Amino acid sequence: MPAGAFRDRATRRGSMDEVSAVLFDFDFTLADSSAGAVECINYALRRTGLPEVEPARIHETIGLSIAAALEQLSGVSDPQIISTYARHFVERADQVMADGTRIYAYVPEVLRELRARGYPLAIVSTKFRYRIQSILRRERLEELFRAIVGGEDTPRHKPDQLVIETTGPRASVLVSVRLSRIWTSAKVRLDRTSRSSM
Repeated sequence: MPAGAFRDRATRRGSMDEVSAVLFDFDFTLADSSAGAVECINYALRRTGLPEVEPARIHETIGLSIAAALEQLSGVSDPQIISTYARHFVERADQVMADGTRIYAYVPEVLRELRARGYPLAIVSTKFRYRIQSILRRERLEELFRAIVGGEDTPRHKPDQLVIETTGPRASVLVSVRLSRIWTSAKVRLDRTSRSSM
């Protein structure tokens, strides 16, 4: 989605009149982590004894859970192999993922405009919360978010309804370029505070 179109749709007044919170996906919505993902996935594949894959195929899995991405890329569903792969993925991601992720240029402006209009903001992602926080801290954006739900915070992942219900108060709009462009859950009641509230 072009930057201008994303900005217009995310901040359009008429379409936001009944929205009380804005939930963002992270990868390919707020940031491009493809360089880091390619490095981490191929590193984990090598260490697990599996063949590397082309970057284009890896790009298609960004936003999936570690296990789901591995199954899509290599057809692996064995829990022991997934556990080994995940350990190596996290090991490498802790070293390179933050540096391999860039926030899109238009994102700070959009986020600050939404906050200026009074909308609480949150992130719902399969990426680990601590890693998202480190990237946002680097870009001086962390304080704009009321809550962040990462892959370690819930056993099920977006767009599962459980994740939405875990994230913030009242009606919300979920902004996710990869999942559904803009998916609205305006009638969903969100009664629980996220475990990752800041």
